[in-house]
Amino acid sequence: MFRGVGMTKFAKRSAAVLLLFLSFHLLVSREAHAYLDPATGSYITQIVIAAVIGGLFVIKQYFHRIKLFFNKLFAKEDSLDEDEP
Repeated sequence: MFRGVGMTKFAKRSAAVLLLFLSFHLLVSREAHAYLDPATGSYITQIVIAAVIGGLFVIKQYFHRIKLFFNKLFAKEDSLDEDEP
């Protein structure tokens, strides 16, 4: 169907373009005739705080794996530098 491009690659690109288009459309809307009640601000604050704490928890759980990954990454670069005359 699409030569030279696998369907999964095409699907990923299409999804990325669609997400970019929808994000742009939502950010550039002209007018919104809507009412935001006073609780909306506290709800958004709760979502942001929960996302930050959740992200920190995930980092804490996988810190050892992340540390090993970076150690291996920098160890390879260091060993290459030592081999050079």
